Amino acid sequence: MTFRKKSFYFIYSLFFFIAHHSEAQLWIGQNTNVKIFSKSPLEDIEAVSSKGTIALNEKSGKIFVKILIRSFKFRNSLMEDHFNENYMESPKYPTAEFNGIILDLPDFSAENTYTIQIKGTLTMHGVKKEVEWPATMIVSKAKIEGKVNFKVKCEDFNIKIPKIVVKNIAEEIEVTLLTEFKPYKK
Repeated sequence: MTFRKKSFYFIYSLFFFIAHHSEAQLWIGQNTNVKIFSKSPLEDIEAVSSKGTIALNEKSGKIFVKILIRSFKFRNSLMEDHFNENYMESPKYPTAEFNGIILDLPDFSAENTYTIQIKGTLTMHGVKKEVEWPATMIVSKAKIEGKVNFKVKCEDFNIKIPKIVVKNIAEEIEVTLLTEFKPYKK
């Protein structure tokens, strides 16, 4: 079984219990798009992944996100290699995860665009950090779209930037996550 399938089943298992016992709708976002962007004086660096998975319990507002670090694609393979081997150490820390809750839960029965706050623990590069970010949710009958944009400081997650390339990589990396949730059918 591939790592992606294992991750997918893990998320389903995690939220099956929550959804089953609370009689709430479980929403799953597969193929979630995640973009990272570093703006620096010498070079802008951008990478994209479409391999993120998200689970959302509409009654409790619990949300879980898992992204495979190696799934990020850069414009050149050397950047991708440095990202995985030197900075993120993806063989040792293969995923980034967020486990949290929506603080101001929207009305999932009303079609609308909501500005919400999400709060929880971001785990990346072996470090756990409490975070809170604004996000947007667009609720319709068949799906929910979600977007969050935030910045991550490399030093907060013990990501070391060698002095030789310090002007090539920003100290704060901008992250944008876009997903389309669909109802989970039991």
